[in-house]
Amino acid sequence: MGAVLFALCALFLALPARAQQAPEVIRHATAESFAACRDAGGRPELTPDYQIEADLNGDGRPDYIIDLAGLNCVGAASFFCGSAGCPVSAYLSTPDGYRPVHFGHAQGWSIDRSGPRPAIVFSLHGSSCGRAGYQTCQRRWTADQATAAPSPPRRVTTPAPGAAAPSPRTPPSATGQWSLHAVPGGSPVARVAGPGVIRDIALFCHQNAATAAFVLRARPPRGAVILSWIVGRDRVNLPLSQRPDGGEAWYADLSRTTLPWLLVNRRGTATIRINGGIQGPLRLAGAAPMVRGALEPCHRL
Repeated sequence: MGAVLFALCALFLALPARAQQAPEVIRHATAESFAACRDAGGRPELTPDYQIEADLNGDGRPDYIIDLAGLNCVGAASFFCGSAGCPVSAYLSTPDGYRPVHFGHAQGWSIDRSGPRPAIVFSLHGSSCGRAGYQTCQRRWTADQATAAPSPPRRVTTPAPGAAAPSPRTPPSATGQWSLHAVPGGSPVARVAGPGVIRDIALFCHQNAATAAFVLRARPPRGAVILSWIVGRDRVNLPLSQRPDGGEAWYADLSRTTLPWLLVNRRGTATIRINGGIQGPLRLAGAAPMVRGALEPCHRL
């Protein structure tokens, strides 16, 4: 524990002066991104575009926009960003501190101050709007909105690595609302809508192994794709792979990980990252019975 705290303090001290002056929650997220870049063999460097101040909620206090396009991971340039752009987050001031809002990946953004309240205008990969990737689209967001801009209509994708597997047709539930779906002739599927670029998460037994499928709105950068679940001090890194025919779904073998145990035994929220880029929080309330129902036939919980 002491070694972990020492390492985190060292990361904070390594941040540029401007980044050190940000609220603690932002300093902590930046230190984690630095660590993720170094773990990938890169050298993190911040540019002025990483941290932008603007009063987005009209309370007279600075809010912050954090854009990982402004964090150069020298030696691992595609670690955070890809064709869908880079992860962007806002940190809004509240009486109790700063509340993060994670928008997922964006190819670019600007602040429109023409209205009664500043709006962030995002330029997105076409797949975020149900179009071809090259057909970019725009979304607007203001601090009046409880979440980021609404997601495009969801498409149900068969959640199975390799051969045919469960294909539940019930639409995914709202983010953070876990559900369990029976599949005729197959094992049940636990499902929840994901944060950021993760459209849908499904957990099920496939070929007698605990398996997870993640349907993404945009293709991750080329190379290894690591999806991380962070629950308190626990972190589970899942290497993702696709079926040979590609598609939107990416898969992970859970049989040798602690993720099923965490989902059954922990409460609160999990922070989800892809290659170090924050996608957002996912509520764990209600996950335990759904995960048990889906994975107990093939995994000891």
